[in-house]
Amino acid sequence: MIIKCPKCGNLVSDKSAACPSCGTTLQAQPIPKDPNGSNGAPEAAGKPEPQEFKPIPDEPSGEGWYKQPEKKTSVSGPVVLSIILAAVILCAGGFFVYNNIIKPRQIDKAAPRYYTFAPSVVLRSSKSSGADFNKIASLPYGTELITYDFGYEWSEVKVNSITSDEKMIGYVASPFILEKSDFFRLNSIFGDTESQSVIETSKCRRALLNYFKEQKYIGRLSAMETVELGLPAPTPENQWQIYCLPKDAPTNNVYFKRLIRKDSKFTDFAVIIKNINTNERKLLFFYFDDDETPHLAVEQDAPEYGTIKNISIRTIKGEKYLMVDYTE
Repeated sequence: MIIKCPKCGNLVSDKSAACPSCGTTLQAQPIPKDPNGSNGAPEAAGKPEPQEFKPIPDEPSGEGWYKQPEKKTSVSGPVVLSIILAAVILCAGGFFVYNNIIKPRQIDKAAPRYYTFAPSVVLRSSKSSGADFNKIASLPYGTELITYDFGYEWSEVKVNSITSDEKMIGYVASPFILEKSDFFRLNSIFGDTESQSVIETSKCRRALLNYFKEQKYIGRLSAMETVELGLPAPTPENQWQIYCLPKDAPTNNVYFKRLIRKDSKFTDFAVIIKNINTNERKLLFFYFDDDETPHLAVEQDAPEYGTIKNISIRTIKGEKYLMVDYTE
């Protein structure tokens, strides 16, 4: 046990009889406890123990890393207004594009196609005929019409301008237009340009179309075309056409004269049709009501060659017969 010399304060063993430093006789005395709980161990007064410092890590991955609190940025009023304005412009632009470009294209694509079958059909800005104030254009035979509304008297249509890429919208008289399959069936009946030129009225063309539809006849069409148009497939028996001489020829394969109804508004219409496979020929004779409704009065065989010189009606034993004179 270590004791302290009462005279000089030197630390000596309790087994020593005298202090080796000052010679003072010693008595065994315990060293009072250090009030800091150090049990009398010698310390360097006023010198704290060295503190161990850890290096700061390069990345904020270690424990105890202090993170700077994030600053919340606030959006100013003008910025918010600009964002809202941009969104409004974007929505308005999308609405404009849809209503003025996309939607019209969808409507046009879904609209049925009709075709003009008269030599010339007037496109008008309103449902009124007999004047020039509402005339937009004259549409030639075979003009394709995007048809928005087909009515008994008038149809609302869109058509390409003949002179430009402009789309024209207006009204045409419904009796002068046909749906796609009917138009192409009628067009296939004309075997040459002369026949189309000679048979120029819509009532005569419609009379032919009605007859061909009732008989399930077609003109010169391929099997692929008939499938696409939903028409009867071509056979040796059902393909018939009309061939004519020029319009100013003295005789022709068509003939116009009032015979059935002398007081009718319209002349009767006779025409020779020819089977393009067998060369068989028939004569068809039509008359018309005052509203242009056609009626087939006579259908009879015609000679293999010859044009119509004259047609008359004779009464034999109380029965009326159509008498036709042909050229040789």
